Amino acid sequence: MASVIDLPTGLPDAPRQNARSDTLQSVTTALDVLDCFLSAPELGVSEIARRLGIAKSSAHRLLTTLAARHVVEKNPETGQYRLGVHLFALGHLAQSRMALSSLALPELQRLHGATGFTIFIGLLDGENAVYPHFVGNPSVSAQLAQESVRRRAHATALGRAMAALDPAIERRLRMQAAAGRGPEAARAVKEFDRAIETFRRVGVTMSRDTAAPGLSGVAAPIRTLAGRPVAALVVAGPTASVIPNADRIARILPPAAARVSRLVGAG
Repeated sequence: MASVIDLPTGLPDAPRQNARSDTLQSVTTALDVLDCFLSAPELGVSEIARRLGIAKSSAHRLLTTLAARHVVEKNPETGQYRLGVHLFALGHLAQSRMALSSLALPELQRLHGATGFTIFIGLLDGENAVYPHFVGNPSVSAQLAQESVRRRAHATALGRAMAALDPAIERRLRMQAAAGRGPEAARAVKEFDRAIETFRRVGVTMSRDTAAPGLSGVAAPIRTLAGRPVAALVVAGPTASVIPNADRIARILPPAAARVSRLVGAG
């Protein structure tokens, strides 16, 4: 099935300026289709075409494509379209991320008080691990921020925690680990796989001097309503201090991540 951006807009006299403008117009029209549902829970093809001023055939192709991705769905009883479950999932994910920092702050503060280490909320941005929120030592945060642009999410406790719950992330980060040369790549893949196995036994992942020199971390995922990882709680600090306390951190971190998950609606 072709993507929405490959579909014609159906505007009979619209000038075709270039590929970029055509693509943007198709995306705009698809978004306009979704906006139609702001005023009605269900709509038919003819009504959407009328509201948007496009050909009925174009409206049908747009709706068929959106339905294939579960952004809209066809009611088998009425033959009309309504918003789909995928749109709900995306909306919930966006809401969770926006609420995450404010809702998680008390938990970050409690973890910092209980461990003495710097506590982060970590996110994946493509191949990068990013740490937008923290409580604790600014120098630890600055060091991780410097390393976050190196496309080494596979080497972080954060990336490993999210990969442990999402097969797509796991495949992507394993490929990232294997992208090195010779023994280095083999070692990176082995460490990554070992971290995933550790998570399945104890509910946390670890990194030791791999995310940043001299730093180690322990992470537990924050999950969405569907059980997918949206972020992770990360305890980080000097390796000489974190490693001796790893067992204690592993006991208190998963319950903390579960509490944050419930706060953002995952429970």
